[in-house]
Amino acid sequence: MLNVPKPISHPRISAALLLLGLSACAVKGPVQQGAVDTALEPVPLIKQAHLLKAPTDPLLAGLSASELNQCAQRAKLKFSPYWPVVSERSAYVRHRVLSILHELKAPDALQVVPVVESTYDPYALSPSGASGLWQLMPRTAKGLGVKWTVLIDGRRHVETSTKAAVQYLKKLHDRFDSWPLAFAAYHMGPNALGRKLAEQPWKAGDGLDTMPVPEITKEYVRNIIGLAVLVDRGELRFKPAIKTSPVKLSGPFDLVAMSRQLGKDQLELFRFNPGLNLARAHLPITIHVPSSDITSWSQQPRLRLPKYRLVAVKKGESLWSIAHRYHVSVSSLKSTNALRSNILRIGQTIRIPSEDGSILAVANPLLSNGKRLRYSVRKGDSLWSIAKRFGTTPAAIAKANNMSLHSPIFPGDKIWVHAHPKRNES
Repeated sequence: MLNVPKPISHPRISAALLLLGLSACAVKGPVQQGAVDTALEPVPLIKQAHLLKAPTDPLLAGLSASELNQCAQRAKLKFSPYWPVVSERSAYVRHRVLSILHELKAPDALQVVPVVESTYDPYALSPSGASGLWQLMPRTAKGLGVKWTVLIDGRRHVETSTKAAVQYLKKLHDRFDSWPLAFAAYHMGPNALGRKLAEQPWKAGDGLDTMPVPEITKEYVRNIIGLAVLVDRGELRFKPAIKTSPVKLSGPFDLVAMSRQLGKDQLELFRFNPGLNLARAHLPITIHVPSSDITSWSQQPRLRLPKYRLVAVKKGESLWSIAHRYHVSVSSLKSTNALRSNILRIGQTIRIPSEDGSILAVANPLLSNGKRLRYSVRKGDSLWSIAKRFGTTPAAIAKANNMSLHSPIFPGDKIWVHAHPKRNES
């Protein structure tokens, strides 16, 4: 079992690294105790030839060779034990990350930011509510135009979150004219950094240790710079990224059933598409699949037509309650059944997509491994806003706290929140 080093002090990723230390146990092959001890010993100084070579990466411009060397040593100690797992995770999404970096004319080295933020786990969710590869906070995501729907969580969606985060980082770079300061602003907020710089101006030549920011932010910046150095020098290498291509599905369909009938790993599709909240959908959607599988996914229309389970309306039921029970939207339920109003009759038959008469998986199966958090209700919160923030549903929160959907909540109340929806087994 890997000996987990002291977690990074950055609050949004400390939990992610702790979980990563546990998941690293699943890496094939036993880990020699001596190997762990060696990994935690001081790393020898990098060859003098590296120190004399001027860095070509714009992220490293203006920093001294000795400081770059120190950042690289610290990052190597911190991330080397986790790198096999980080590299494996990155293979599913990094092709699109790099494509977006090129599209936006941003430095390739920004691909290391998700290592520091989420250890390349798009399902990472911090106790503070930051989510996705780039650990976007709900308010930040909203300001960047990243949206959440019943079907898609934009903060976990690879393309949406990456475009938003990279554009934001470029904007911060333009404002502060420095990549280290852009990273500091991404971590602590641009306004807070601006106030610090007004009191104590800083430039790269002054050294990272003199940045007028909290130590936790300095460490965050050092981690990014250090990883950029290691990747630039080839001392840490990512696993080759898997090239993917988009496939547009018209719906209704069940992605788990499609994967199974195509003979594919049922979880792999959700590693390529972490933004999905649901495995079954009734509206058009674009997913990414390995380019080598594009033909089999795009030429199997019959797999997109699940059968329907017939449900009789009972006394007291409404379109909303039926839609909620089967994890579909009211609008899709109305469309599927050609309903012109929300009025239902007792005994009326409603069609619900299913296979062999039983409801298939509804939630993204990788979301079932979410965390159970103790959340303190804030002013203005509702069950809906809390559910949206943590990628779950109001009903799931109500059930976890033995309350009804209409129970009032007040600032200061403590409630349990399952960070991700559980798979429906009905």
